[in-house]
Amino acid sequence: MGYYIPRKKLFTGNNFKEIPDVFSLERVGAGHDGFVYRDGDVVYKVLKHGIDERKEKGLMSFDKARYLQELDVKRFIKPSDVLIDEDGCYAGYVMPFYEDLTKD
Repeated sequence: MGYYIPRKKLFTGNNFKEIPDVFSLERVGAGHDGFVYRDGDVVYKVLKHGIDERKEKGLMSFDKARYLQELDVKRFIKPSDVLIDEDGCYAGYVMPFYEDLTKD
């Protein structure tokens, strides 16, 4: 089954920096939660479900992304920022990109 993600302008949540056409970037991953696009040393995970479906399925939410940002842990990659679409809705999150997670 394919998923339709509206091609809206996206902005970072911390400083409202516009992300130029995220959908034209290299797609480096995908999963049940969304699609991952690489832009240099960061990736943007663009979510593919609406807010109601996300709550129902217990998927990533704005509150979860903000909570994970605040954790002081080193055992997993956590969001560094959130993505907001042009309508002001939570649309995904930003994370650092690592070429090989098996290296120190």
